[in-house]
Amino acid sequence: MKHLVLASLIAAPAFAHESATEAEQVEILKALQAEGCDAAAEDIVEHDGGFEVLEATCADGLYFVVLDGAFTVTKKIKQ
Repeated sequence: MKHLVLASLIAAPAFAHESATEAEQVEILKALQAEGCDAAAEDIVEHDGGFEVLEATCADGLYFVVLDGAFTVTKKIKQ
């Protein structure tokens, strides 16, 4: 039994993020659109009480975007 638990802990990546809910995705997409950007649902994940958009498409290129829990963009890094 100890080996099964240990194996499951080793197999789980430390950086895994949960997907945002559909309702959260709607709010995140509104915030991105206000910045002139868009993103695919699969690129939106929960992280540290807020959200990350792994690849947002904006008029001038691709960005990594961080939003807080209130759906406010707090960081926008060009890739």
